[in-house]
Amino acid sequence: MKTSIFPLSLVLLAACGGGAPIPPTVTDSAGVTIVENQGGQWGRAEGWRLSPDPEVEIGGHGVDSVQNISRAIGAVRLDDGSIVVANAGSQDLRWYDPAGQHIRTIGGRGVGTGHFASLDWLGFSTTGLVATFDFGRLRLSLFTQQGELEEAISLVITFQMDPGTVRGILSDSSYLLIRDARHWAQSMSRAGSTPEGLVRGPASVARYSPDGLFVADLGTFVGAERIFSKGRSRIVRISARPFGRDAVFAVTADGFYVGTQDRYEIEVRDADGVLQAIVRLERSNTPVTQRHRDRYIRGRLANVHERERAERERELAQLPFPDSMPAHGPILVDAAGNLWVADYRPFGEGDPVWSVFDTEHRMLGTVTMPEGFAAYEIGADYVLGSFTDDQRTQYIRLYGLEKPQGIE
Repeated sequence: MKTSIFPLSLVLLAACGGGAPIPPTVTDSAGVTIVENQGGQWGRAEGWRLSPDPEVEIGGHGVDSVQNISRAIGAVRLDDGSIVVANAGSQDLRWYDPAGQHIRTIGGRGVGTGHFASLDWLGFSTTGLVATFDFGRLRLSLFTQQGELEEAISLVITFQMDPGTVRGILSDSSYLLIRDARHWAQSMSRAGSTPEGLVRGPASVARYSPDGLFVADLGTFVGAERIFSKGRSRIVRISARPFGRDAVFAVTADGFYVGTQDRYEIEVRDADGVLQAIVRLERSNTPVTQRHRDRYIRGRLANVHERERAERERELAQLPFPDSMPAHGPILVDAAGNLWVADYRPFGEGDPVWSVFDTEHRMLGTVTMPEGFAAYEIGADYVLGSFTDDQRTQYIRLYGLEKPQGIE
């Protein structure tokens, strides 16, 4: 194992309170690069930040139907600044101009080509086509940036892997599917030997050819934690574990990133699933306290009828709470190849904080996003995502990403 040596003066300066960042430790283990980060490298004036107000906003109260957003599952920005939104509430794709004004709507519920049953992913092909996956039809649809249907590819189901969800398209136009709890939990509950109690299921990754044929299994990782329980009627109920862990993924043209949330560690794998690097941040997981447990239970009891309250309290008291929170939240890769890792927020409150790691996997620093905002896509100078207000109204917002001169 080889270890990179950094100037001792920098480490001593930081230890003596000089404020200099501590460089990461980089080692090589059997060809796998391991980058151990102690903290960010940005200086005081080098941090990135979002613009104070959104530059584009779509949706809101009292808008007409084409501006109304309901259950958006993704949005992408086109070369000319237009925005495409995958709106699952109406099962359609919506084009908006750079100012956020509606241009066209494509799709809607239906069985024919160009219509959707269950929109599950939105992104780009490597040739710049708008790509969306319909899990209800197991179909990947490719559209030009002007909204013309270019191709519809049906997933060919074989015994090698059960259906999953497309999460990205690689440089050779093959695509990656993830099969997670949304896919295995229900099928497990219908099996003859349904489990009871806490189960941590798999998250499997597979590669499919451009014409929808299975190519290879790229790996199976520990995935979501689910609780299986049977009520008086013997009907199986599946629920998420409080503060439960899951596998999170980000797909690039060259492969994918995966983290299981057990510790602050993200694996970098190539298009064949081979481990290339491990990105770590030295940070302890937040302990789950009695205060966290009590607040979670109060939230679950908020809308329970008085007649059912006692039984529900008994059920909640037996929940298998973990000792600590997940190490981190979702991950994204921006247009420049930087890795973004969100802090885990147990109750979804407060401003989302994302840690940014450069293409050499060094932590640069953190970027704070507005409360209620979930990022979908991060470009060179913008962040596009979904904002939900106190009335649960959903918007699509684009914020500028402001960087000091020369800091990329």
